[in-house]
Amino acid sequence: MPESARPRTLTARILVLAVLGTLAASFFAVVSPLATTAAHASSIGGSITRSEVMARARDWLDKNVQYSQSSYHQDPSHSKTYRQDCSGFVSMAWHLGSSRTTWTLPDVSTKISKSNLMAGDILDDPNNHTAMFEKWIDKSAGTFWVIEEANPTNDMLHYKWSLSGHTGYGAYRYNKIVNDHTAGHPNTYAPTTVCGAGYYYIGMHNLGYATIYLSWNGSTKKNCVVTLAHNAYGSKSMGAHLAVQNGTSGSDTGSYVSYAGPVRKYAPSACVKWGGSYQSSSWTSAWSHCG
Repeated sequence: MPESARPRTLTARILVLAVLGTLAASFFAVVSPLATTAAHASSIGGSITRSEVMARARDWLDKNVQYSQSSYHQDPSHSKTYRQDCSGFVSMAWHLGSSRTTWTLPDVSTKISKSNLMAGDILDDPNNHTAMFEKWIDKSAGTFWVIEEANPTNDMLHYKWSLSGHTGYGAYRYNKIVNDHTAGHPNTYAPTTVCGAGYYYIGMHNLGYATIYLSWNGSTKKNCVVTLAHNAYGSKSMGAHLAVQNGTSGSDTGSYVSYAGPVRKYAPSACVKWGGSYQSSSWTSAWSHCG
């Protein structure tokens, strides 16, 4: 199906305060070599790409996980639970081994210049709060978007911040974060958003400029495959495919800006073979995730 015919709206709670007139927003993307290519989803406490960090962050944003300093919530891959406060949210997005605090997040990260902030970095005030940097709105004006587990009243927020309004915060970069080798504007879609309510991702494969995600819905007993471009900068050839062993198969291939798929298949007690492509790169799994 052509991308123009498919819904491309990210459902998230967005709070914007008193913005009048026209906001001339310019977005900046930093291009850097791919330090390490993660073939599959990150392991707990292991290296993680910026695109996966942001996909994990958007999962909690889309679900509006309620703020709590005592309750814990599943991460998108259901591999671990994390505390539902600001530092627990960052710990989840970074896929850390435990829910750290605003005081201890700097122990696993390196302080950087605020002008060098990139997607997946954080702003941290040990005595107050922490939030995840998403992207610049106007770098020259020091304005940008963050995703945060805000407070008991507002819960998860996608919020406009400014450097001048947060002088007490330091900028930090997780020591095991890996830059995606991409160019253009960061993709704003998460695999669980594209697949729909009730899905959580259980596998991924990085193609370099895109990532293929396999998700599962325990209620409908369906798998879902989506290939997400890391950045959106013009239509590219991409595809997603899914086959159920001794069952049906499906695929979606075309010229898209943001993603191919979703391809969903009912597979309650069967192995699946899943994969996708982005331009000249492609990958298909063996039969896996059985029953």
